[in-house]
Amino acid sequence: MRAKIKDVGIEVANQHISFVTHDYDNDNIGKVKGLLSLKQMADYHHIAFKLFNIPNHFYGGTWLNNIPDEAEFTLYGELYCHDCDSAVGYKGANQ
Repeated sequence: MRAKIKDVGIEVANQHISFVTHDYDNDNIGKVKGLLSLKQMADYHHIAFKLFNIPNHFYGGTWLNNIPDEAEFTLYGELYCHDCDSAVGYKGANQ
């Protein structure tokens, strides 16, 4: 179990690096290069979790399973990340 948790953590870290690099290389995402939005962070967690068949609502993803992600970001945005970038210009994980 500990090895699997480590594998998931490494994948989440790799996804984070990928998303920060992509954000930094694209002038049209958010206000600060390399600073991610809640949506970007949720997306990279979802990608990593999917590789291990973990539901999106587990820790680090979007934990309110029955509420649309955007509503959750609005409701709990300050708790998740009070200094995150905006998602303006972000078109999703497949952009």
